[in-house]
Amino acid sequence: DYTGFTILHQDADDLGELGSGGLEVKLPSGDFHAVRPVKGSFVVNIGDLYQVWTNDRWKSTVHRVARPSRPCGARISIPFFTGPFNDATISAIPTCVADGEHPK
Repeated sequence: DYTGFTILHQDADDLGELGSGGLEVKLPSGDFHAVRPVKGSFVVNIGDLYQVWTNDRWKSTVHRVARPSRPCGARISIPFFTGPFNDATISAIPTCVADGEHPK
């Protein structure tokens, strides 16, 4: 996602297991890991915009939503996306660029 961040309330019926359907995040190894829902909480995915603003200090979360492998009842996802206006100038925040470092 290019946006700033995405807030997601996961379906309470999500099992949090690979192949069961639901949110999965990509690990540095390249493997995907199922995100187990935590009752009463939200998942916040950092988008590409924050990676640019922080000069790569915070990494954008590569993620996907897998389709359930077996039939299931209705599922609900409630994402909330954020982002700047289309004409905004996007660059690293000066305090995120260390001395001698260049904005990425």
